Amino acid sequence: MTWEPSDQGQLRSAKDPEMKIFVDGCMSKLGAAMDLVVGATAVDLDSRFASIRTKETNIGNFVTDVMRHALKADVAMLNSGTLRADAVIEQGEIKVRDLVNLLPMLDELCLLQLSGAQVLEALENSVSQYPRLEGRFAQVSGVSFQFDAAKPPNQRIVEGSVRIGPDLLDLEKNYKLCTKDYLRQGKDGYDVFRDGICLADGETAGILPSLVRDCFANLDMLNGESDTGVAKRSSTFNAMRMMETFSPSKVGDGPEMLKRYAIYPTVEAASVHKEHSTSV
Repeated sequence: MTWEPSDQGQLRSAKDPEMKIFVDGCMSKLGAAMDLVVGATAVDLDSRFASIRTKETNIGNFVTDVMRHALKADVAMLNSGTLRADAVIEQGEIKVRDLVNLLPMLDELCLLQLSGAQVLEALENSVSQYPRLEGRFAQVSGVSFQFDAAKPPNQRIVEGSVRIGPDLLDLEKNYKLCTKDYLRQGKDGYDVFRDGICLADGETAGILPSLVRDCFANLDMLNGESDTGVAKRSSTFNAMRMMETFSPSKVGDGPEMLKRYAIYPTVEAASVHKEHSTSV
C-alpha cells in the first residue's frame, strides 16, 4: 500500500475568500509594524558581508558598544555572521524593518570571565580565516588590536598590539567579556569560550535585538518623544549614560527625529601594508 499527501486542503485554503481576507489583513498589519520608525542615523551604516566579515565597521561598533554598555563588560565580541542585512542602511530614519533585516534572530547574550590569554585566543580565532568571508570574523568593542594576514592562522595577532581600553592586554588578568550564548557553546571556532566562567547567561543577560531597540528608546527619551511623555528617573538616567557611551550626534532642532539626536558610530583609520587592524 502506498500513501501520497494531498494538497487539496491547501488549494481550498488558497481559494477561500475569507482566508484570503484574513491573510491580507495580517500582512497589512505586519507591513505597518515593519515600517515603524525606531530611530535615526547621522551616517550610512555598512553591514555588507564584504565589509563586516573582513574589517571594522560602524554598524559593528554600534551593536557591540550596546552589548558592552548593557552588560558592563570590559570587552564585547560578536561574530559577524550575526549581522544579516548584507546592505548599507542609509543615513536617515531607521525602521523596524531595518533592525529585523540586521538582527533577525533572537540571540541571547552572556557575560563571561576570561583571562587575557583566553581573550587573545578568541581574537586569533576571529582572524584565522581572513580574507575568507567567514562569519567568525568578530566585530568588537572595548578592545583594539592588529593582525598580520601573511602569518599562519592562530599566529596572526601582532605581539603587543592588543589593548583593553587604553591598557595593554595582561595575559594573567581576568576580564569580563560579553558575547552571544551561541558562541559560548564553542560555535564558529570559539572553543575557548567554553572554558570561561559564565557570570550571566541568556536568561539574565538579555536578547541582542531587544538591547538595540532599548538604545533607540533612550534616544526617544533624549528627544522628548517617549510614549508616555513623562521621563521616569531611571529612563532619564539611562538616556544620559547613553549620551556618554554612544555620543549621539545633534543633527538639528525641530520636532522631527532626523532634526534631533541620531546615532553617529565611527570607524578608526586602518593600518596599511600586510598588517590589518580593528578597533573600537
